[in-house]
Amino acid sequence: MSISDIQDGVKGRIASWHLRRKLFTLLGLILLGFAIYAAVILYYPYSEGTRTGILRKLSKKGYVFKTWEGELQMSAVMVPQTEEDGVTGGNIWHFSVTDQATIDALQKSETSGKRVTLTYTEYLKNLFWRGETKYFISKVQVIE
Repeated sequence: MSISDIQDGVKGRIASWHLRRKLFTLLGLILLGFAIYAAVILYYPYSEGTRTGILRKLSKKGYVFKTWEGELQMSAVMVPQTEEDGVTGGNIWHFSVTDQATIDALQKSETSGKRVTLTYTEYLKNLFWRGETKYFISKVQVIE
């Protein structure tokens, strides 16, 4: 074994170490970019607002992850079919709830049958263990 063989071996190890360092740095940057993208998409609010209507349904759904889901009938319109009766129509808005205090307030308003104003936050994507929809209720106000 000569000195040139040893030098070639050392140069090969140094070159391989630099290549591995570059690959790990690239992989780390890709993972960091993906983590930032996922955090923005899943946790940064896309919009916030309110919707007003009559709470139509509130239920706990799911096979493995039980989530609270609800429906709000926003605008009821009477469309007469005959002279004696009419058909109630309207926009149905689906939402999810994660906070127990909000769930209790929604259950109270559901039994009263009064109109409610729901304050919501919309996310770009949802996580299946948080709820089925992108809309999450944070506050309930019963309209007297």
